[in-house]
Amino acid sequence: MKKKNINRYQLGKRVVSCALALGLTAGSVSFQGNILGQNVKAAQVTNVKDGWYYIKNVNAQKYLQVTNNQSRNGANVCQWSRSGKENQQWIFEEVDQSGSTQPSNPQPSNPQPSNPQPSNPQPSNPQPSKQIEVNCPASAMATRQGVAYGRYTHETYYSKTCRMQRGYTVLLPENYNKNKKYPVLYLLHGVFGDENTFSSDPSSKVREIFYNLARDGKARQWIVVMPNMFAATNPAQRPALTPEGLKPYDNFKNDLVNDLMPCIESRYSVLKGRDNTAIAGFSLGGRETLYTSISYPNLFSYAAAFSPAPGLVPARDWATNHPGSLRPEQVVYPKAGQPNAMKTVMVMCGTADSVVGQFPKSYHELLAKNGVSHIWYEVPGANHDNNAVHSGLYNFLVQVG
Repeated sequence: MKKKNINRYQLGKRVVSCALALGLTAGSVSFQGNILGQNVKAAQVTNVKDGWYYIKNVNAQKYLQVTNNQSRNGANVCQWSRSGKENQQWIFEEVDQSGSTQPSNPQPSNPQPSNPQPSNPQPSNPQPSKQIEVNCPASAMATRQGVAYGRYTHETYYSKTCRMQRGYTVLLPENYNKNKKYPVLYLLHGVFGDENTFSSDPSSKVREIFYNLARDGKARQWIVVMPNMFAATNPAQRPALTPEGLKPYDNFKNDLVNDLMPCIESRYSVLKGRDNTAIAGFSLGGRETLYTSISYPNLFSYAAAFSPAPGLVPARDWATNHPGSLRPEQVVYPKAGQPNAMKTVMVMCGTADSVVGQFPKSYHELLAKNGVSHIWYEVPGANHDNNAVHSGLYNFLVQVG
């Protein structure tokens, strides 16, 4: 395609990473001038949407995000990285054919990324204890020789909350020893799933990620419990995308706290206490992770929502109207220094999520508005799928340590 009407820009002086001289298609932005930094060959330019591009420094995992996706001259471009300080902004200035800059009077900004633009944890978030790997490393998902991967085991327990027998699947650590105590992570499935959702899907890579990270010394050895989150009291009721059909999911926190957790602690060699207990979930499981951990911060120190579904607060999506489990002002945790302050709260999502869309980002924004310290990031190109699960689970385990 013949290139025409290309605006030519150069980067301002406050650059701390690298950029690459580009010639893109008509109407897009190109760059001129010196290449800055050492990782020239590690820079990538990706066409995210017609007319929009982002630049990624692969080695440093940094991204450029135009303020509010503006195309005007002098628009600030923020480099999303771990610190997010003002001196990491990038400014584009229009240049004439001789290379001199035109006045642009750029305005200061604190841009918020929107899909499909990717982002690293936001400046308002805490510094992650370890660097976020946006894409789960292949080595973490591999089946390795010499690792004694355990089997998923299905068990039942009686739920006083639901007044019936219910099932769960458990994954014990490598070389599980009853004389040793282990922390517990409760992993929640999405809508229409059950306690077999993760264990019946080899592509979920749950077992591989837990075992490999423990072998590599990047995470603790966890007892992983995968419950059935549909906590109906009527055995004939089935989940549905209606307020009534989703209501039993909100009852799960009662079943978990009053029935399942005591069962797990009586059957397995468990390290008790909130500092040894984590909860995480995908989609509706992510929503219920937030609801449960907000309701019981005395029981959990760590919570992660992967591509969380709408309904934590009142909302309307493509499927139904959600009355909301909480009011927006109730989406809070005890602050640092207070009793039961959370050690890790993480929310993440794929940029191409066609199911929950912007709802995960809205939770991030609500947590930030309410002053909740948390980690937020997006996975470029990931849909509502295992790519998001892999990334979320990997990074959550690494952050918790």
